[in-house]
Amino acid sequence: MENQTNVAEFLLLGLSDDGTLQVFLFLVFLSIYLITLVGNVLIMLVIRADAQLHTPMYFFLTNLSFLDICYSSVTVPKLLENLLATKKTISLNGCIAQIFFFIFMVGTEIFLLSAMAYDRYAAICNPLRYSTIINQRLCIQMVLGAWITVVLLFCGTAFIRYMRPASGYSDILDKLVSIQYSILTPMLNPIIYTLKNKEVKKALKKLFKNDFHHVA
Repeated sequence: MENQTNVAEFLLLGLSDDGTLQVFLFLVFLSIYLITLVGNVLIMLVIRADAQLHTPMYFFLTNLSFLDICYSSVTVPKLLENLLATKKTISLNGCIAQIFFFIFMVGTEIFLLSAMAYDRYAAICNPLRYSTIINQRLCIQMVLGAWITVVLLFCGTAFIRYMRPASGYSDILDKLVSIQYSILTPMLNPIIYTLKNKEVKKALKKLFKNDFHHVA
């Protein structure tokens, strides 16, 4: 006979044991999550509604917005649940699924950002040949490639992040880093890549102006 332990769930330490602080963090993270959802959905709708934005760059930005929604939705809902729950746990299967989709989404986003960088490089360095270099077929191929390629760089980073020795462990620093890349980044991407763009601002004004006239 051998001793064997079956793991059914994991206990989550959470960000704080203070009940008042947990409620405050819940409201903060919920607000950030809602801003992330609304901002990225708005970007997708604006790009779809304005024919002038049907270009390779905005095709990539639409996929980036969709990825940010999926990316933040992998972890944030469970975080919000645990901030208010008395028993903070996650099942073994739930933990495995969360890790898989988290790494998959972030890895895909890295490749998508690389495709966007190549698109901007072609537009700046070869403006006269841009339409022939970056065509619809190539855009679709790059997006599909981003979705189906395993990103070894990110997997390696994740391995180092979770498998390093305890001597290099900083609980507070790890929590801050996790909040930064899993909650704040998806919210900031629409602002950084899209909402500061003049063409998108123009399309937003046009969209809201048309909606206002329809309501009136």
